[in-house]
Amino acid sequence: MNSRKAFHLDQFQQFHQWLITQPGFDSSDNANEAQQKLLANVEQLVKGGFADDDHLYQGQQLVADILLYHNHLAHHVNRDLLWYFGGDCLHYMPDDEIDRYQQLDEAWDEVSNTDGVSLNYQEVRARAFGLN
Repeated sequence: MNSRKAFHLDQFQQFHQWLITQPGFDSSDNANEAQQKLLANVEQLVKGGFADDDHLYQGQQLVADILLYHNHLAHHVNRDLLWYFGGDCLHYMPDDEIDRYQQLDEAWDEVSNTDGVSLNYQEVRARAFGLN
């Protein structure tokens, strides 16, 4: 798994870890059907480890559903996941944010096409976003 995919899987796993501590998503029996379905879908994607070629589509649908139907959870979905999954998720990103992620992708493509360079997505991301 490349470091870009690993970074986003980690972000998604962190969301999952947070989600299972929330009322209705924890191990108590007070979850409604929508919460149970959401949790099952999140867990399926986490357990799959983004190994399935269909993970981008599944993630896109799942994150879009969270933003649309479970908007009280939206602020816990890392913005990087919106860009990573793309599609309908991009409707929830302002243009200037999309521009920054496009610049990040260009920087990542440039580094990933350079021979002998150790690829670390987090480092490229930190430089592109001025976080270092």
